[in-house]
Amino acid sequence: MQNKRRRTLAVLVPAFLAVLLSCGENPSEPEPWPDGAYFYLGAAGYSDTAVAWSPTGNVMLYTSGVYGDPDLFAYDRITDPVTVSSTSMDESVGPVGCWTDQTNPGLIIFTATDRDSVVHTEVRTITGNLWAMEIILDDSLPHLHPTWSADADTVLLCTKVDGRWSMYAASYPPQEEHLEPQEFYAPQADVLRPSYSPQGDWILFESRSGGQGDVWVIRPDGSDPRAVVEGPADECHPCWSPYQGWFVYSSDASGQYELYVTDLSADTTIRLTDDPASDVYPAWNPGIESIVFCSDRVEGEGLYDILAIDEPDLPDD
Repeated sequence: MQNKRRRTLAVLVPAFLAVLLSCGENPSEPEPWPDGAYFYLGAAGYSDTAVAWSPTGNVMLYTSGVYGDPDLFAYDRITDPVTVSSTSMDESVGPVGCWTDQTNPGLIIFTATDRDSVVHTEVRTITGNLWAMEIILDDSLPHLHPTWSADADTVLLCTKVDGRWSMYAASYPPQEEHLEPQEFYAPQADVLRPSYSPQGDWILFESRSGGQGDVWVIRPDGSDPRAVVEGPADECHPCWSPYQGWFVYSSDASGQYELYVTDLSADTTIRLTDDPASDVYPAWNPGIESIVFCSDRVEGEGLYDILAIDEPDLPDD
């Protein structure tokens, strides 16, 4: 078996707890499901999606519509959720690498999209203690899923140009006021949810064409793009694990969206969840042996809460 990581839950820095608020009445917590999943967080009557972790796994970021427009929240499982950013725009983070780990409290990168008229997106950063927010990209193009390189000198993000989502990269900090993204990878398919591996040797992403997705990787220098998980099913929402080469993703291969774990060779695939509801947006905790994900098991179709499940035992290397 893979060496297990120590089960720790670091306490959030006090400055992060300055502004607390309730996300509404939580659904009554059900008993764990037969596949081992259990309720983690949810606001009754609202969807909570797009989860991601801080570098140590003690704070979960997620998007919730509890106040109308999707806002970005943080949750440490000790206090009530805290608003990271709350505007009239749709706010969201990428799946992995949205929070730098070079310093404490680090820097969170996220998008804020205005959909009221022409789609307009700002890429923003905010310190992990929520003291300072800065707009680092504000142009006429839609952007999604920004993420940091391991040393935080590059921002990778998805930008929609001529009707297609492509991968762009920009040096950080920018020489001028805003980032200056340059095309990094632009195939015929849409490219979404990129993230650097913890070791920095691969970029994992979702490739979509005709409503169907596959999981791909590419080297940080733009070489060796290749499919890792592909087929007639919709494979989506890939997210790295802390273990070299392993990742989790969602697929409807069984008829509904479930979570699966595999590695870059795809020699071993482990089905993680098994339920008639949709299980999507997994985020593997880097500090605790668990994976959170979004599911409509509790409130029914279309209303997503955040569940968790223990990480699987992985084969020996």
